[in-house]
Amino acid sequence: MGAVCGPEHHRMVTDALGHYGLARAQRESEFFFADEMMTVPHWTFDQADANRITSPVLLGYGEHSPAMTRRLVERLAQMLPDADTAALAEANHAAPLTHPSSLATMINRHAQRRL
Repeated sequence: MGAVCGPEHHRMVTDALGHYGLARAQRESEFFFADEMMTVPHWTFDQADANRITSPVLLGYGEHSPAMTRRLVERLAQMLPDADTAALAEANHAAPLTHPSSLATMINRHAQRRL
């Protein structure tokens, strides 16, 4: 988590979910990092897949998310037929924990405009 959420990720998770929440997040993330991560290179998503997504899509990211995240969002926005992008100010990849109200507002505004 430190790679995408920064060095303060333990504090952010603890502040949002408490010590039990941090322990649970660490315990439950083991499956992803130990088992699912090995399959990531085999995942595919091409233009044909993107074209099948006909609903409006909001691609949100934190202003302080890693450059890799911003590049991925930009690439997906180019691929998807009906995508909007939005950055959350002062947020990183942990925005659902650190900026839940701002994230909810972003999603609500998108929904009001697009749906």
